[in-house]
Amino acid sequence: MKKNLLYILLAVTILAGCDKNDGPVPVTLARVPGVTVTIDPASDKFISPVNPASFKGKVNVDLFFPNEKPQSVDVVIMRNKNTSEVKVFKTGVSTYPTPIEVTGQQLIDLFGQPITGGASFSFGVNINLADGQTIIAFPAAGAVPYGSGALNVAANVKPGTTTQVDFLMPCPYDPDMYNGDFVVVTDAWADTKAGDIIKFTKIDATHFSFIYPTAVNPIPIIVAVDPATNTPSIALQTIGTAWTYDPAPPPPTAKTTPSAVNLVDPCQKTVSLNMTWTEGTGSYPNLRFSLKKK
Repeated sequence: MKKNLLYILLAVTILAGCDKNDGPVPVTLARVPGVTVTIDPASDKFISPVNPASFKGKVNVDLFFPNEKPQSVDVVIMRNKNTSEVKVFKTGVSTYPTPIEVTGQQLIDLFGQPITGGASFSFGVNINLADGQTIIAFPAAGAVPYGSGALNVAANVKPGTTTQVDFLMPCPYDPDMYNGDFVVVTDAWADTKAGDIIKFTKIDATHFSFIYPTAVNPIPIIVAVDPATNTPSIALQTIGTAWTYDPAPPPPTAKTTPSAVNLVDPCQKTVSLNMTWTEGTGSYPNLRFSLKKK
């Protein structure tokens, strides 16, 4: 049933661009094999704001169902979510899975201009069917892209599957940005709530600190930033003598662990941290803590 429903949704995607004022239109359903695009674990997750040409991206093009293949697919890249800026990167892909590698210099050459802070590149596929039809990944504004109705079903069939992926180049790190009042956006540890204010203090060109408000005798949490990737990190440290609601030792600690969640983005004036907090003898990993400058 899931497989049949997936094909139905893909067919609806093809037809969804019709306007009610177009008058009666003959309905022809096309059977469209599902194609996925995912970021390879070995890929760079972000484009370096210091040296964008050094970016080494890798995506994998695969099928939802191994025995259902299109005639071929063309890998396309859209710049800055602008459907008028779509370039074909590789044509005639017909074996699956197929890894697609791209460098920052190739992106610069393909679009004919430097990569600037805040730029994004979306990878998708145009699907070429045996009857000559082509299903477009990034159609003109107002039309429905391939697979938009199938994503939820696809995720149930193969968790984590998508029909397009994005690579972002954050703005270059600005240490002066990360100084002053920041507003909590998300705290999965739930000791703060959205809208709470936490003060950041600039330490130097690559470090800032903040105090977590529920720690007793708080110690500033020091965040180091790699300006080549805009990746923040917190080395394991004690953040106070206790939590306000739990005075028993040992003292609480905090650290970050590697994740795409870890990012400072001066374009958006945000920071996101993949936190591991400890309470007593318990450790609680992968809790997102994100804030935006007030």
